[in-house]
Amino acid sequence: MKFVPTLKRKNVLARVRTSTVSRPLTTRSPSAHSQESSFKRKLICLNLIYSPHIDFLSWQQLTGINFIFYYGTTFFKHSGITDPFLINVATNVVNVGMTVPGMWGIERFGRRRLLLVGAVGMCICEYIVAIVGVTISVNNIAGQKVLIAFVCIYIVGVVVSAMM
Repeated sequence: MKFVPTLKRKNVLARVRTSTVSRPLTTRSPSAHSQESSFKRKLICLNLIYSPHIDFLSWQQLTGINFIFYYGTTFFKHSGITDPFLINVATNVVNVGMTVPGMWGIERFGRRRLLLVGAVGMCICEYIVAIVGVTISVNNIAGQKVLIAFVCIYIVGVVVSAMM
């Protein structure tokens, strides 16, 4: 919203109150009014159905974060981690713990910058998790730690970039 100084607002208001009508007001027929309101209703419904925010949220769901939260225990178990439930709790703690810093980051750096940085970070983390997950054996402890670390960094990227 644009700030208008008080004096300017008062001047505009005084001009509006003292102005005269140069042409008579026309009345509309009830059918024209109903057609216009019908059009407005359709436009509002179309805007609610198709909104850029909905597009963004749809793409956000395709990032794979739901896989980590819903099937993380199974993923970590098949990766050879001995206590996958504890790792899943840790990923949820990272998700909740990064919410407030993410909100602070939006105020400090702006949404666009965080969205871009988070998207690049998520992409890098997804590639590293995929490469490590395919190439290591289930007995490789260092590889398991890399998986856990980059899944947590991935969650940080999701939380920071997905705050609308």
